[in-house]
Amino acid sequence: MLDWMTMDSGLRGWNHLAGSANPLYTAISSNKFYWTKGVNGFPWDIQLYDSHYIYLWITEFAWSDPHTYKKFSYNTNMPLAPRCARGGYPGSTITVPDTTYDIYTSCQHHTTHNLKKAVNQVYGPYSMSFGGNLPNNLPTLVVSYRYSCDNASNSTVAGSTGASMARPDSSSQRFTSTFTGIRVPSAATMTRTHGRYGSGA
Repeated sequence: MLDWMTMDSGLRGWNHLAGSANPLYTAISSNKFYWTKGVNGFPWDIQLYDSHYIYLWITEFAWSDPHTYKKFSYNTNMPLAPRCARGGYPGSTITVPDTTYDIYTSCQHHTTHNLKKAVNQVYGPYSMSFGGNLPNNLPTLVVSYRYSCDNASNSTVAGSTGASMARPDSSSQRFTSTFTGIRVPSAATMTRTHGRYGSGA
């Protein structure tokens, strides 16, 4: 899954994905990767990984202030997907009992919150076209993560192929978010950056 969630090493140093929302720059290190959503090095999402899972870890809190962020409290308490996920409709499924996270309003001050039980699933692959100068019909995996799934009726929801977004599901007050991972052929032309990625945090 790490290959699906990050741009290839030969592309990520000088290219990024652009679209109608925010750009996406990818940087990777030995145990984490950054999705930087702005040319100034923030806002960002920072995910952890090990030999078993990819974990949601840090995301921005105030879009324009890099000193504010949300972080899962125990670093690896939110496994998003197995490193070697199984595709399907759904494929790999992870139930997460502890979604405790902290909101930092400065680098030192935070409050603790909980999203109740989470269910994270991998769907696909689908063939999707994203426009721009990316080829049509790219193989695409969708990772769906849902919060507030504390009872059986809240924990079974069909996956979505939408772009990254969070929305309340009014029937159960559950939150569903999805993001797409694509394999971009190395020959594809993408928007060239004017420099290397910001470091994130």
